[in-house]
Amino acid sequence: QLALRGADPAALAAAARVNPFDSAVQGRLLRILAERGDDAALAAHLAATIARDPGNIDALVNAGVLARRQGRPADAERHWTDALAHDPGLTHVQIYLAEMFDEQGRADDAAARYRAWLEQVVAGAAAAPRAPALVVPVVLKFG
Repeated sequence: QLALRGADPAALAAAARVNPFDSAVQGRLLRILAERGDDAALAAHLAATIARDPGNIDALVNAGVLARRQGRPADAERHWTDALAHDPGLTHVQIYLAEMFDEQGRADDAAARYRAWLEQVVAGAAAAPRAPALVVPVVLKFG
């Protein structure tokens, strides 16, 4: 019943503690915390989720996004690399890393991630909604 009060972060947090593997509750809680801009609560929740379930890909990816937004690129890289270790087919994570490395001037690392992304797109390993916008710039930039 706590989870039915979907806009109440305290109720959702309680429901998440009762059943930490309920992805619907976890997703609603993360969305509300993000919409409210409560980065501290969001970071704490993601850290607890990862501690409890180190293979939780959604938590790893979201923790990476939050870390990057907070200016912690080393943490973002660690979380995203961990997510890829669990599922190498995460094309969106390949792009997150490629773009971050590109911004940092790490051309070789960026090229490797762009290349991995392109290979996944060509192989059809995952849907790539950003493909049309990125394929040409990637090819032009890295040949």
